[in-house]
Amino acid sequence: MTVKKRALIGLAALLATAAVQAEVKDGRSLNRYATSERSWGVNAYWMESEQGLVLIDSLLLVPDAENLAAVLKARNKPLLGVLLTHPHVDHFGGLSTIRKHFPEVPIYATAATTNNIRPVHERAYEQGWIQAFGADYDKNVVLPNKLVESGSTVILGDMHFQMTSFGAMESADNVLIYSPEFEVLFTGDAVMNGPIYYLGEGHSHGVMEGLERIAQAYPANQRAFPSHGDPGWLGPMVEHELAQVAFMREQMSKAIERPKALTEEGKLSDAARARLSGIFTEHFRHYLTFGLGSETLAWMNMSGLEPELLAERKAAAEKAAP
Repeated sequence: MTVKKRALIGLAALLATAAVQAEVKDGRSLNRYATSERSWGVNAYWMESEQGLVLIDSLLLVPDAENLAAVLKARNKPLLGVLLTHPHVDHFGGLSTIRKHFPEVPIYATAATTNNIRPVHERAYEQGWIQAFGADYDKNVVLPNKLVESGSTVILGDMHFQMTSFGAMESADNVLIYSPEFEVLFTGDAVMNGPIYYLGEGHSHGVMEGLERIAQAYPANQRAFPSHGDPGWLGPMVEHELAQVAFMREQMSKAIERPKALTEEGKLSDAARARLSGIFTEHFRHYLTFGLGSETLAWMNMSGLEPELLAERKAAAEKAAP
């Protein structure tokens, strides 16, 4: 078997597994690339028309981004643009690889997303956890070169993408992208389908407000394509997210108010944290966990919830004081 034939067979297998064509409409196709849990089970979406391709998000690890680039290059059409939903490593980590294969491709994002990419990347190295991926995570940061105002529409070829920011939610900025050609809403991590909601950045109040605003901005029967989990209907997905975030906020509030739960420094005691971790771990045991496990995500979410709700408690006490 020749090297070329082996390569073609390998590409065909890749197309049959990772890149799943979601639908075809009016001569355009909408496709999903889903990674394994090693790279957090993240989705990237790409659309194709006669005029070219458009990519939403760029995955986490180099091997996945290389595979995605191979799929795109096999279409023999220009990559008209990359759109980013938010500044987390599993969505911008593959930009350097995509740019290597498509040097001229414009990358679109809001200013808030763009301004948070480098700090998030550097913080991952400072905290030490990103090194576990070794060379599979690209240390080179590529920033968007096309800034988008929230609510504006990006036109790429014969395809339109309305990008709307809902502010700090799961990350420092969360953008939803609506495609009128496919009548679908790409929800990023603002609204997922199945995973435990990440609250480690301390925006749980913003999540609740953002989800309510999303529910008001789009119909419940809107088809939603999340960055984690399978596509679904927006209404039930939003309700599910609201319920789980409300549960985590309620349990953290109860933990804070328990007698002797706080140390002299005004933080939760180790015993209180261990108890709450057990509650979260058991409650979310059957949720998707990005390959991290429910206990790990419990501690990650507690690290954001605790200071946020302690600050809310302090502010409420000061407001109530005579």
